[in-house]
Amino acid sequence: MEHKPSYEELVAKLSELEEIIRALRTQEVDAVIGTKNVLMLRLKETEDALRKQRDNLDGLVRELKASNAATEREKRLLESVLEALPVGVAICDASGACILTNRGYEEVWGGPQPPVDSIADYAAYRAWWADTGEPVRPEEWGSARAVRSGQTVRDQLMKIERFDGTFAFVLNSAAPILDAKGQIAGSAVAIRDITALRNAEEALRVSETKLKLFVEYAPAAIAMFDREMRYLRVSHRWREIFDLGERDLTGASHYEIIPDIPPEWKETHRRALAGGVLAFEADRFPRADGSVLWLHRELRPWHDAAGAVGGIVIFLEDITERMQAEQALREAHNRAVWLARFLDENPIPVMRASADGVILYCNPASMKNRDWACNLGDPLPGPVRPLVALAMGSGEELHREVQMGTGFYAVTLVPFTEEAYVNIYGHPIIKRKQAEEASRKSEERLKRAQEIAHLGSWELDLIDNRLVWSDEVYRIFGLQPQEFTATYEAFLERVHPDDREAVDAAYSASLRENLDNYEIEHRVIRKHTGEIRNVHERCHHYRDESGRIVRSGGMVHDITARKQAEEDLKEKTRQIEAANRELESFSYSVSHDLRAPLRHICGFIKLLAEEHGSQLDETGRQYLERIGRCGAKMNDLIDALLMLSRVGRSEMVVSSVDLSSMARQIFTSLSQTAPDRSITLTVAEGVTVRADGNLMQILLDNLLGNAWKYTGKKEHGVIEFGRLEQDGKQVVFVRDNGVGFDMTYAGKLFGAFQRLHTDKEYEGTGIGLATVLRIVQRHGGRVWADAKPGEGATFY
Repeated sequence: MEHKPSYEELVAKLSELEEIIRALRTQEVDAVIGTKNVLMLRLKETEDALRKQRDNLDGLVRELKASNAATEREKRLLESVLEALPVGVAICDASGACILTNRGYEEVWGGPQPPVDSIADYAAYRAWWADTGEPVRPEEWGSARAVRSGQTVRDQLMKIERFDGTFAFVLNSAAPILDAKGQIAGSAVAIRDITALRNAEEALRVSETKLKLFVEYAPAAIAMFDREMRYLRVSHRWREIFDLGERDLTGASHYEIIPDIPPEWKETHRRALAGGVLAFEADRFPRADGSVLWLHRELRPWHDAAGAVGGIVIFLEDITERMQAEQALREAHNRAVWLARFLDENPIPVMRASADGVILYCNPASMKNRDWACNLGDPLPGPVRPLVALAMGSGEELHREVQMGTGFYAVTLVPFTEEAYVNIYGHPIIKRKQAEEASRKSEERLKRAQEIAHLGSWELDLIDNRLVWSDEVYRIFGLQPQEFTATYEAFLERVHPDDREAVDAAYSASLRENLDNYEIEHRVIRKHTGEIRNVHERCHHYRDESGRIVRSGGMVHDITARKQAEEDLKEKTRQIEAANRELESFSYSVSHDLRAPLRHICGFIKLLAEEHGSQLDETGRQYLERIGRCGAKMNDLIDALLMLSRVGRSEMVVSSVDLSSMARQIFTSLSQTAPDRSITLTVAEGVTVRADGNLMQILLDNLLGNAWKYTGKKEHGVIEFGRLEQDGKQVVFVRDNGVGFDMTYAGKLFGAFQRLHTDKEYEGTGIGLATVLRIVQRHGGRVWADAKPGEGATFY
C-alpha cells in the first residue's frame, strides 16, 4: 500500500523547500553560479519546480485533512456503536494488552479494571468454568487463544468475580484481528452477562421441581393429562384412591388404567378438553371391590404456549369420610331432636315413680299402651312395683324382662336415692329381637362379601395376645374356629415354613421401627388338606394416647387364583418363545430351499441375455433386466432372512467386546466406499460390553450402515457412536443427521419387512432392524429410537 505522508511531514517538507529558495536568492548563490543570466535562468527553473512542488504539497495537505476528518468521523461512529452495543466489547493488541473497551465491558466487570499489558495480567480477572468449577487460567481466555493460535472462540461459559465484589455468569467470545498481510494484529472480545438468564433458568427448574413435588405430595388427589387422556403427572393421593401402586403412569391411558370409569365422567372429560371448567360437589364412584367412594371433582383445562388446550387437570378430594360424618351428624341431629321431644314422643313407656311405687309422671306412650294403662297418682302396674324397692335398695340400675298385659318388655329402672324417685323405661322385646335378627343378617352379608372377595380381616391385641379372625380368614387357612386357639404364634404355625421367618420379620420390624403399616405376600398351608394358598396381607397398627402400638389390624386376601394366572401367563410366554424358535427354523429351511432354484433362474436369465439378447427387441431386453433385478432383490431378502435366522439360532459366546474399536473399523470400511463424501464420524472411547462379538458386529453393521445410508443426501453428514447412563444402566447409541422419520410410525421400525422409505429413495431389505431387535433381546436388553423428519434419528 502507498505511504501517504502525515500533515506534520508535509509542513516540514514545505519549510525545507522555502529555505532552499531563500538560499538560492542570496549573493552567495550568485557568486557560485558566476553570471546573472545563468543565475536568473536557474532561479526561474527552480522557482517553477518549487511552485509545482508546493501546489502538489497543498493538494496533499487538503487530501490528508479530508482523510483525517473521515478517520475521525469513523472513530466517533465506532465509539458510538461500541457504546450502544448490549454486550461488553474490548479490543486487544497482539500481546493480549487491552487497548479499547466500551461501557458495557466496564458494567460486566463492575467498574474500572486493572490495566492489562499482556496475557499474564489476565490472572487479575478471577473466573471459573461454570461446568467444572475449575479456575480459568490466563491462557484459556478467548482473547489469549485468539492472538496466540488465531482461533475464534465462542461462548465460553464462566462464573466471574466482578471488581465490585459481586459474582456473575457470562458468555465470553473472541476472534483474531488480522492486518493487511494476514498477520494477527490483535483480537476483538465480546462478553455478555447472562446472570439474569441463568437465574431465570434456575428459577424455572426450581419451579418445575416444586410443581412436581406439589402434585406428587399434595394432600388432594391431582392428575394432569394430555388431550388423549394420557397421564403426565399424578399425586400419591390419587394413587391411593384408585389403588394404583407405585408404577410409572407417565404416558399411560387413564381409561386403560381405570377401566371402570363411569360414562358420565368421560363426558365431563370431553367438556373440559373443550375448554370448560367443571366442578362436582359429590360424585359417587363404585369401586371394583364393591365399596363406594364419594369424591369432590374439579376439572380444568391447561393451555400450551400457543394458548391452545393441551389437556386437563383433575382435582379429586375423597369426601367419603365427610359424607359419612355428615350422615352421622344428620343422624345425631335427628337423635338430638328426638331426645328433646323424648318424653312426649317416645313410643315406649317412660315413667317416674316415687320410692313407694306411686306414679309421678308417665308419657303419652305409657298412657296409650293398653299393657301399661297408667295415670298420675296410680300405683305402678303389678309386675313393675316390686322392682322399685330393689332398685332403691341397691342404688344401681336394674334391668329385667317382664310381662305386661299381653306384651313382653325389657324394663330398666334408674334410681335417684337422694330425690327418692325412680325413672322407669319399658322397651318391647320384640323390637330388640327384630334388631338382633337384622344384626345377624348383616353379619351374614359381611361374611358372604368377604367369602366372595376372598378377603378376610383380623385383629391382634398386643396387650393380651388375643387374635380375632373373621370367618373368611379361617376358610383361607382351612380351619374351623373351634379348633384354633387364636394367637400370633398359632397363626405362624399355619404359614409356609419357607415364608415363616420373613412374615415374622416383617411384623416384628414394623413394631420395632414404629411403622404405621406394612404389606407382605406369603404362602399358608391348610391344616387338613395340606393345600398351599397364596395370600396378600396388609397390616395397620393402632396406638394409645402415648403413641405406643397396642393393637394391630388388617386384612388377608387369598390371591392364589391371581398367582396361578401369572404362572399361566409365564407358560404362555414360554410357548410363544418356542413357537418363535420353530418359526426361525422354518425361515432358515425355506431360505435354503429357495436359494438353489433362484440361482438357476438368475443364471438362465443371464445366459438368455448374453446369448439371445440380440434376438429380443428393446421391450424384451427390459423385461429380462427387470427379472434380473427382482431375482437379485429376492436373493438379498433370502440372505437377510438367513441372517435373522442365524441370529436366533446361533449359540452365544459372551466375552468383553470393544464396541468403540468395532465402530471405528466399520466407519473405515464405509468411508472407503465413498471417499469424497463430506461427513463427520465420531466414536466415543472405551465403550465395552459383555456380549457375543459376532452378534455385536452384525448389530453395528446394521445401525452404522443405516446411518451412512440415510445421511447420503445431506450436504454434510454427521454420524456419532456414543454412550450415556440412564437409570444406572449403560445406554449405547448411534445418532445421525439424516432424513429421520415420523415417530407416529416408530412401532413399525423393528418388524421384519417393515420400511419407512421406498426402494427408489433408499435401498434395503426391511430385515436389518428386525435383526438388531433380535440381537438386543437375546442379550436381555432393550432397543428404541427417537427421530424427527429431516432432522436425523438416534437409536438406543
